[in-house]
Amino acid sequence: MDKNVALPEAGEEAFLRFTGEAMEALYSQLGDGYLAASLGKLQRCDLPTVKLCLLHMLKGADADLPTLLERVTIDDLTTRIADAIYVSWRGKRLSELMDAE
Repeated sequence: MDKNVALPEAGEEAFLRFTGEAMEALYSQLGDGYLAASLGKLQRCDLPTVKLCLLHMLKGADADLPTLLERVTIDDLTTRIADAIYVSWRGKRLSELMDAE
């Protein structure tokens, strides 16, 4: 299963992936319940959470956050971060899970 979520706005080869390193980083910042807390913060477009996720989840990028935000909306960015978390956790993107309901 491919757990990468493409983010070409950050670079031709750029993608998001929710790795063990990202899990540990979110847990150390948010503690128990870090998945629910991080997803809630992403839904509210909490910039420190977006930055933390990008720091640990974005691979192959050639754009920094200000440049990335010029290329993609914050809503689209947080949705793709959430997709990467859900793919790792549940095997499907958030949008796929919502469509199934």
